[in-house]
Amino acid sequence: QVPSAECLPILISKLLGLAIVVTSPASKLPQIFNLVKSKSAEGIVVSMFICEVLVFSISWAYMAGQGMAFIEYGEAVIMNFLTCIIVILGLAYSPGGFTPMHVVVMIIYTILLVAMLSGFVPLFVLRLAFTGSVIFNVSGRVPQILQNWRASSTGQLSLIMFVLNLGGTGVRVLTVLVQVLTASSSDKDLLFALFNNVLSAGMNGIIVLQILYYTYDLKARRTETKSD
Repeated sequence: QVPSAECLPILISKLLGLAIVVTSPASKLPQIFNLVKSKSAEGIVVSMFICEVLVFSISWAYMAGQGMAFIEYGEAVIMNFLTCIIVILGLAYSPGGFTPMHVVVMIIYTILLVAMLSGFVPLFVLRLAFTGSVIFNVSGRVPQILQNWRASSTGQLSLIMFVLNLGGTGVRVLTVLVQVLTASSSDKDLLFALFNNVLSAGMNGIIVLQILYYTYDLKARRTETKSD
């Protein structure tokens, strides 16, 4: 049976959401491979990935606490674990390496995550954290964007990762927009999720342009200047 015109956008939205969950690991793996291969965290602001871990953790706990389907937050679960690996590698390959203090912070984070997922943290607190996660989103990306600009280099940042991030957030904008437009009433959580994804897509787009410019265009120009 062919879906009706009203159901078709919702069906497409659900299928796109499932596709994001299934393919989300692909966006972080290139960055992990870059770090392992180069054994360097040059140009990487580790705090950007730490902020991502916080955003994914809060989204995971809040959406699970609301009883949402796994398809709605499965991406956050997978991305959370992969981003934790990037944080560990980034710290390990940074000057000073991985220290005992980092281990203590990881233990504290794990305890807080278990507490949030186990219901020990009230849902209204998770909602406040979810609403405030846009702060982590901005405070994570902006320092990396500024670092790229000041250094005129993007170091070991993976172009593939940010292109896939841009594509993923772009698709997520469309899926959430469909939910907003088809909702029977105004949903503040959906509106916030839409705003957050639009913001994420914009900042991912800036970093993609920086990588293309500093790694390819600017390097090509410098090579041409030297040859002349």
